[in-house]
Amino acid sequence: MKRKWAIVGKNNSGKTKLADFIEKDSNNKKVSLDLYYRDKTIEIPGEYLEMNYLNNAIIMISQNQALGTLFVVSADDEFIYPPNFAKSFTRICATVITKIDLVEEIKLKEIHEKALEIGTENIFLVSNKTHEGLDELEEFIKGCED
Repeated sequence: MKRKWAIVGKNNSGKTKLADFIEKDSNNKKVSLDLYYRDKTIEIPGEYLEMNYLNNAIIMISQNQALGTLFVVSADDEFIYPPNFAKSFTRICATVITKIDLVEEIKLKEIHEKALEIGTENIFLVSNKTHEGLDELEEFIKGCED
């Protein structure tokens, strides 16, 4: 079985846009038990984060099926990840802060500080609207897939 990127984040955080970017396609979704499977990605809905007892399901899905896990944080929304959540994963993890074009610089710094609490070594600031940061994210993804 080919490993995929597990994409975790709240609803409306930009998970689907990020999956579209990785897939280079937006039409090949298959839904299974609220997970969205594609060729290169698995989208894990925000409810899995919002209900603490489902955090283990995120870890299990990521460990069993994922090449790595991307934690999506929307710059214009509240932060819901447990501290050092990424330390529970043995595969590659990165945090992707989306919608950076919608907030001021000072708010972006606050979000970045909170994102450090997730415990990933790699943090990417991206905007699907302006395409800022997408090249760096794509390089990271390609480097991990090789």
